[in-house]
Amino acid sequence: MKKLMVLVALGLVALLAACGSSVPRVNADETIALMNEGALLIDVRERYEHEENRIPDSMLLSLSTLELMAPMRLPDLDAVIVVYCRSGRRSAEAAQILVELGYTNVHDLGGINRWPYETLSGPIQ
Repeated sequence: MKKLMVLVALGLVALLAACGSSVPRVNADETIALMNEGALLIDVRERYEHEENRIPDSMLLSLSTLELMAPMRLPDLDAVIVVYCRSGRRSAEAAQILVELGYTNVHDLGGINRWPYETLSGPIQ
């Protein structure tokens, strides 16, 4: 019985590892390097959050509209895309949605709360 429980536990660990996100996490410096090479930086928070503070040159595409709007706003499925939110939960969810929609080069910055550089605030131009 003990051996069976160990085997079941090992199987669960393997299953959980296999279900992990295939989207690479990137830090601020890696994000800047990707942007310098043409990557799109997508803020998946809501508009009011984006207006409070945002990373320069980021595009707002909120998680609540992502599945519907991504095909129109992000027509190139092979574009390099970096997503971020406030703390990392929504960006992880958004990254997974983008992968499921067929985007092939998605990266997850996590939360703007880890961004050590300048941010902007105010209405979107």
